[in-house]
Amino acid sequence: MAIISSVNLSQAVAADRLDAEFFDPEDLSLIARLKNEGGQVLSIICEVLNGKTPAYEPDGEVSIVRSGDLVAPLIYPSCSVDFLRAPRTSNMVFLQTGDVLISSIGMGSIGKISLVMDAGNFATVSEVTILRTRSYSAEVLFAYLTTNAGQRQIARQITGATGQQHLLKSKVATIYVPQEPSKKVRDAIKESCKRAWELELDVMRQHAKTHALFADTLGL
Repeated sequence: MAIISSVNLSQAVAADRLDAEFFDPEDLSLIARLKNEGGQVLSIICEVLNGKTPAYEPDGEVSIVRSGDLVAPLIYPSCSVDFLRAPRTSNMVFLQTGDVLISSIGMGSIGKISLVMDAGNFATVSEVTILRTRSYSAEVLFAYLTTNAGQRQIARQITGATGQQHLLKSKVATIYVPQEPSKKVRDAIKESCKRAWELELDVMRQHAKTHALFADTLGL
């Protein structure tokens, strides 16, 4: 269905965008509502940065989180991702527990969101945008960006042709998030993320036990 929207030329020039999708009335209404209700752009509540892509080596001591790895919503050393590795260098951008990650390139993975539950010994690449909150709850930010409202805002900031799409750090910084909810809601969301992590860890432990029992039974 065609998108019909009317905006001032000054708005189009300021945004440096002429595509109708960027001015989708539903998105503009969402952003206006967030502003009116005290929402802020990510650049206000977060440090927004990108990683540095290293030279990979199988025996490197640092695990590298790449754009495609963000299919895992929770990032921690034992999660089910086969991370590439690289030797430690002075210009690496190391992750911190509580970082929210956005995949910024790649068909099928762009716009994926992950939360770093345990930073371990992780660094990341230029195609991953890191949101490092100053005071806003990392768990709330992670949860919001995975909602339809968050994903709509992310999608409208993606530029480039099919197959060569990018989500620039400067564009991510302009995404609006709602005013932080009450402590009760923040605590509930934080507990939900923690519980999801615990369940993942328990599944992996049970899988390891099953594998060991199977191997022992067969004498492997």
